[in-house]
Amino acid sequence: MFAHRPFSGSGYSLYATVGTSVQYRNLRLLSDGVIGSVQLDYGATNVEKTARRDTIESGDTWALPSSFNSETVTFDIRHYEDDVENATTNYRTVTLDIDGSGNSQSAINGTGTLVATEIQTGGVVVLRMRYYRKDTGIQPNLFRLTRTAGPTAPADVTVSRTVTAPTDLITFTTGALSDSSAYTFKIVAENGSSTKDLITGIAVTADATGPTAPSTATAVVW
Repeated sequence: MFAHRPFSGSGYSLYATVGTSVQYRNLRLLSDGVIGSVQLDYGATNVEKTARRDTIESGDTWALPSSFNSETVTFDIRHYEDDVENATTNYRTVTLDIDGSGNSQSAINGTGTLVATEIQTGGVVVLRMRYYRKDTGIQPNLFRLTRTAGPTAPADVTVSRTVTAPTDLITFTTGALSDSSAYTFKIVAENGSSTKDLITGIAVTADATGPTAPSTATAVVW
């Protein structure tokens, strides 16, 4: 047993477990053991480590076991060399929702928050949304602003973008809307046939003349 050298040479270890976190082995508490004739039992506080599944290289594939079907699974990859594996806490683990067939679910999991609504001249409205990316699921490559209620039918406003940072600001500028009329919009994230309503029920009232120009201003020194 002590001649086994899983980290000889150089490579990468794959860890995978059902759940949303990986328990690396340097935090493991043994469930029980025997020293001489003494039975050791650590009781109900045991924390079993996540199993090391395989040695992998860039571009490799790994077949998911059927026990992962219909589960949320977290993956961790660690480099090793000369019998030593990187034991530093990895904050870049990947969590995927696996369907009943063993495939990653093709859902968009990111979220959006409306941060600003600007009424401009000519019946134009500018909407700004903060998008928060999720590593799970698939990533949208298009964001769409579409009217859900209102007296006219302006064309959808689309922004083609794949968000790679944790968050990004997405800006939509409508065409001319009917003056003094109430409209309702929603913002949708899309990737092919996969869509997700990020924000619904966005109510705006267009103003052909735009907001009143400020008459006075006060400067404040910070």
